[in-house]
Amino acid sequence: MRCKQETLYHEIVIPRNLMMFRGLEEKAEKVSYVLLIRGKWHIINLKQKRGLFVRNFPVYTHQNGKLGLDVPFTQDDCYYDGYSEGDTDSLVTISTCSGLKGILSLHGTVFGIKPIYTSKKFEHMVYSISLKSSRSCAVSGEEQEELLTNSPFQSRIEPFSAPMSYMWSHPKYVEMFIVVDNKRFQMWNSNVTKTMQMVMDVHALVNRYMRELNVKVVLTGLEIWTERNLVQISLNLQETLQNFNQWRNWHLLRRVKHDVAHMITGQNPGKYQGHAFLSGICTDKNATSVASFSHEDIPHLAALMAHELGHNLGMKHDHVACKCHGQNLCTMHEFITVDMGFSNCSFHHFYQLLYKHGGDCLFNKPELQSSFGKSYCGNKIVDQGEECDCGSNLDCQKDHCCLPSCRLKKGSDCAFGSCCKNCKFLKATTLCRPSVDECDLPEYCNGTSKWCQEDTYKQDGTPCKEQGYCYQGECKSLENQCVKIFGKGTRVAQEKCYHYMNTKGDRFGNCGSESKGMFKIFHKCKAKDVKCGRLLCENIQKLPRIEKYHTLIQFPMQDSWCWGAEFFEAIDRADEGEVKDGTPCGPQKICINQTCLDTTVLHYDCNLEKCHGRGVCNNFKNCHCAYGYAPPTCEFEGYGGSLDSGPASHVPSDSQYGKMLKILIWVLPILSLFLIPTIFLLAYVHRRSKTSVNAKNSPEQQDEQT
Repeated sequence: MRCKQETLYHEIVIPRNLMMFRGLEEKAEKVSYVLLIRGKWHIINLKQKRGLFVRNFPVYTHQNGKLGLDVPFTQDDCYYDGYSEGDTDSLVTISTCSGLKGILSLHGTVFGIKPIYTSKKFEHMVYSISLKSSRSCAVSGEEQEELLTNSPFQSRIEPFSAPMSYMWSHPKYVEMFIVVDNKRFQMWNSNVTKTMQMVMDVHALVNRYMRELNVKVVLTGLEIWTERNLVQISLNLQETLQNFNQWRNWHLLRRVKHDVAHMITGQNPGKYQGHAFLSGICTDKNATSVASFSHEDIPHLAALMAHELGHNLGMKHDHVACKCHGQNLCTMHEFITVDMGFSNCSFHHFYQLLYKHGGDCLFNKPELQSSFGKSYCGNKIVDQGEECDCGSNLDCQKDHCCLPSCRLKKGSDCAFGSCCKNCKFLKATTLCRPSVDECDLPEYCNGTSKWCQEDTYKQDGTPCKEQGYCYQGECKSLENQCVKIFGKGTRVAQEKCYHYMNTKGDRFGNCGSESKGMFKIFHKCKAKDVKCGRLLCENIQKLPRIEKYHTLIQFPMQDSWCWGAEFFEAIDRADEGEVKDGTPCGPQKICINQTCLDTTVLHYDCNLEKCHGRGVCNNFKNCHCAYGYAPPTCEFEGYGGSLDSGPASHVPSDSQYGKMLKILIWVLPILSLFLIPTIFLLAYVHRRSKTSVNAKNSPEQQDEQT
């Protein structure tokens, strides 16, 4: 697949490394090159930059429909920033990993440089770059003013008390994960190594844009859709962004820690090049952006990604009053520009994000050593192609299951896993994951795998205690949530507390919120939804311990006090002060997304007749049978369980033990009425018979007989 690239001017140059002439290594901390551009010599002085990538970051690919993980070697000592001698306004950012690739801003003109790989003379192409692209960002003015409801700040507390000068000057870090779609992968010759190198080069350029914000962007992982796209890539970038965002929330968040995820697609959507959620950074739902890259102009892709990241950081498009370095063409211009510089407006928007706690996660310095480590036998991590990994030869001497070659010892079935013990699979029916809630179901080993079966639970909508309904394996209630926060003895607040507080539409009483520009708008609860807004409790016996940025509220309501709590979290955790999804809010009603809905939304369609009244339906809509009956329909005798849980234990479950215990509690007193007199009677008879025998054998009786 070929890609077009338009340039205004180009020429062939041969860079000369001054350090090599002085007998120094090329990958030194500082290096200088001489370039002849447009008939003029330029001495380029460069300084190495580090910490752009997590060492040995994970690279995910797909083969035969399965997700694969590799941790390849990454060269991170070949990225430099610098300047041209004699040009105080110059700016240079270069990769020397394989030739010179990057951007040179010289005397007001921006050039790109890239190696000519077919040349044997270290020849490179230098080409001028149009500052302003003909394509723009798809984030519209309307979206910037009204914003998508799905892209809120996650800040819910008062502004920072710390001086903003400290926050502004303090280093900030964005942990970024990048996804490359299948079409873009094909454009890079369907070559994983090339794709990875191109992404790293782009990422290094993005860092140069963010430097003036005192922000370092750290690449924490990469996924390449080598076989097919895992989401629908639409010509409408907003749809593509929504699809990618949903995939990220469902799949990527569980795998790799990151603050923001960007997707590079080879799809050409036409007028627009990118789209992002405004102020999405540090949120667990909307920290994503999409960049369309259907050409081979790496500097423009870097400018586009920096622009979209700017949106994630709260920046809107520049208007006529926005300036950077005395000019109007800045990074957040509606039309993508390679000129590096954020405007006064962009700084203001970013300032507001920090001021309102929307960027708290940026102050977490990431670990630069990947937890995945480098892939090799002996690292105690079971990498692709290994059956086990016991570590060093000394460690392996203590391991009964695994060889130093990362193969299982003869006669071993496994070396680890919840269904592995003493190098053998645990027998079928062994409990490996007990139920943790009345709506959860137990799982058992199947005898042929080291892993426990997939988690199962009662179908959403199954009735449970306190007129509740099972939802995602839990029986939720307002009372349980109150007890979790405020401790035993706490009760759910009166109905009037909920009506009074949650209809206010402020920070402490609301049914959700959204961001509008620099402000957070809280939605008033409708009367029917008040028990799905903020959680309110009463009869508090002891105040809980709270952490920084956590808030307790108290207000009087006639003869009682109503209490609430706000637990601000920067990322990846829900506010425990909100009523949880799945909580009952009335007869046949349940809270979903802070709205009180009819339970029919759960699509509960379990037909207990299918289970012959001896089981319940699980989340796969199969029967989970009670002890004494066998799946799949609980019609015949067996040991319980389902087709999904693995073969159930032949020993009754805890619930069955409970039933048996209740029976014993009733039966034992009755039995004791008969057993105790019987025992005393037997003891009495035994003593009498023993006394009689002793009397017969006494000396007096023997003398009389003689």
